[in-house]
Amino acid sequence: MADPVTGALTAFGLPTAHADLVAGLAFAAVLEGVACFAWLLALRPAPAQQGSNTEVTERVTAESHVVAPVAQPVAVESAPVLRLPVVEQADDVTRVTTAIAAGELRGTVTEIRRFLGCSQSRAAAVRKQLEPQPIE
Repeated sequence: MADPVTGALTAFGLPTAHADLVAGLAFAAVLEGVACFAWLLALRPAPAQQGSNTEVTERVTAESHVVAPVAQPVAVESAPVLRLPVVEQADDVTRVTTAIAAGELRGTVTEIRRFLGCSQSRAAAVRKQLEPQPIE
């Protein structure tokens, strides 16, 4: 009778043992429902991160003389394109070197990774190529 929930249920003529059971089952159902909802949120699939097939170019309007980025579709070939990693590495090193010289980027692996949008191992490889090579 000291429990307000059990006391309210016994007021309807339900025995105390049954009232305790009903209250316990109700609380357990609510707790399980919250746990299932939390697992549902935790295990939902992450949205796919895909690169786009567009190049960003700049267009200058005659009226405003403001540079605005414009996405233009890139032609997709049916045959696979063979890319040489050496060319990409040199291009990435050049981009990073230019950004560092312009003061837009510090030469850390973390900032190189954000700038290039690549993996940590790739950013570390680019960072290593930025270091002066010892003269033999």
